[in-house]
Amino acid sequence: MKQKWLLLPYRLLWPAVALVVGLALVAVTIVAAKTLPATPGSGPGGIQGILYEPDGVTPVDGGWIEIYDENEQPWMGAGTASDGSFAIPNLPPGTYTLHAYPPDASPYAASLPKEVDVLSGLWSTTALTLTQVRISGWVQDSDTGARIADATVVAHDDAWTFEQWDTTNITGEFKIGGVQIGVTYTLEVFPPDGSDYVPLPIHYTAVPTATNVVLELQIPPTNVVGVVHDPNGIAVENAGVVLFRDDYWKETSTDISGTFFFRGVPTGTFWLHAGPPWGVSGLVGSEPISLVITSPTSLVDVGVITLPHAYKTVTGQVLDADTGGVITDALVSAHRLDGPGYADTPTDQSGTFTLSLTGGEWNVKAEPLNPPAQWIFLGPPAWVVFDHNTVTQTEVVTLEVVATNAWVTGRIVCPNGNLCPGDPPPDAFWVELRGDEIGNGVELKPDYTFAVPIPDGWYELVVHVEHPMLQGPEPIPVFVGPGQVLDVGDIRLLEKDARITGRVFNELGIGVPGVPVVGWRPDGFGWGWAKTDAQGVYTMPVIGGEWFVEPEPTPEQPYVFRLPPRLVRVAPGGTMQGVDFPLTNADARVEGIAVDANSGERIWGLDGWAWAERYVGPPEEFQFFS
Repeated sequence: MKQKWLLLPYRLLWPAVALVVGLALVAVTIVAAKTLPATPGSGPGGIQGILYEPDGVTPVDGGWIEIYDENEQPWMGAGTASDGSFAIPNLPPGTYTLHAYPPDASPYAASLPKEVDVLSGLWSTTALTLTQVRISGWVQDSDTGARIADATVVAHDDAWTFEQWDTTNITGEFKIGGVQIGVTYTLEVFPPDGSDYVPLPIHYTAVPTATNVVLELQIPPTNVVGVVHDPNGIAVENAGVVLFRDDYWKETSTDISGTFFFRGVPTGTFWLHAGPPWGVSGLVGSEPISLVITSPTSLVDVGVITLPHAYKTVTGQVLDADTGGVITDALVSAHRLDGPGYADTPTDQSGTFTLSLTGGEWNVKAEPLNPPAQWIFLGPPAWVVFDHNTVTQTEVVTLEVVATNAWVTGRIVCPNGNLCPGDPPPDAFWVELRGDEIGNGVELKPDYTFAVPIPDGWYELVVHVEHPMLQGPEPIPVFVGPGQVLDVGDIRLLEKDARITGRVFNELGIGVPGVPVVGWRPDGFGWGWAKTDAQGVYTMPVIGGEWFVEPEPTPEQPYVFRLPPRLVRVAPGGTMQGVDFPLTNADARVEGIAVDANSGERIWGLDGWAWAERYVGPPEEFQFFS
């Protein structure tokens, strides 16, 4: 029988400086059955049917039916009776996907997925059929050879237009059917939930009929260990701990003894930060500590990390700006402005929240706890300032949101019009609607579709993608009316098939490595990025057209670029060479803050530029420098 699983998310407190990496916490919610209404024709409906063996005649006793809604969320499934029958009641109207799994002793494999429409107050009837096993084998530990139960195995084609899943049984075995004989499929294996196993960098394939296929997982060596205590020296259970750097992010939580560990960490320098359990007040996150992993088998013991007392508190409510109704599904977060610091907490059933913070300046805002929600926080964030001392302070703020009354839906496809074959993955996308005063955005679902809740009106639909060789198309104007679900269909990505190349060098003509080079279109949508190699040479993939290009040395690099950006024209599929840039040595720094000219108070949330000019006297007087 296919087992149900539930991921329990937890929230971390971490420095704002680490948020560029982002945090992706995935929650799968099992929706409990609801009471059917007494009046036919209203309320939920249901799905009933029979599960058969591959002959389509013999019923299957003890099978399991999984069901997912249009948002890929699982609902309460059902087992099959001795006559193969099953019934799943209390389903809101909509389209559902059913998967049937055989009992453990069955010689057959899972059914192909089947979509079933449910109408209000009615039962839908369907039949599901198990499949003959075409790919079988087991999952084992790469070091010991021990079989691994509850691992997940998927067979899919290159474009992910076909996929069949199974979970290993107690002896680590899997069975996959519904695949075509003689066709090559990619096999991927995922660790059991909550285990220390990780996939190996091995590309598995199988050509049905394939038996005795061995897939392996590995438990990597432990690299970082430590303990989290409160100010009284008591271990903190479920404290969130994050290990990060610019290109790496990993999180875990402490056990009952306050202990945490990280496995499989790459070499290099990292920051580690610990925060109190989600929803716990009175404690704040620790200061980040630095550590170095020198080899894949390095073990760094950071010792005891003590979470400080929280003397500063922000409390308040999240309300609907029009109705004054409370928002119970909000995540309220605070970002520190004058130093590293972050905290978040959900609202309760009265829309109330409480955040424990440190001294300093903070921005407090709201976002959906489980996006997308049918409301938007337009801002600006609430600004809160606390003294840097141990005196107890409390600030009360109200955050207002606006309700949405329409949806814009669609699907992202690759330049050839087909679904993207996992590259880029769905979580590399951000789809947003931009209006004059209102906007909203969402990530893609696993099937590369999106649904953006929004108030009715005119918007531009913009697709962002983190991929060096692809970009979204020009913004698409859309109008959506009250109560409308506007389907914009498939949106094709654009391939960056042109190249801009050049060299970045210092005042001695020596190439400067590691300098970011950026490009943007003067009158269009698009973004290019590259970094110079050891000789200062860069190659930037772009789409054909006109581009502004310039180097952007990082604050840590002792250089500035003092010239205007270069305008470059490159044909589709072509290459523009020799786009070179000289840098000026700059071993001094000017730092400051933006303040109100009248009150002298700091200005937060400012979007603009700061520049420096050097006074050189007549006739030029001033010379632009940085």
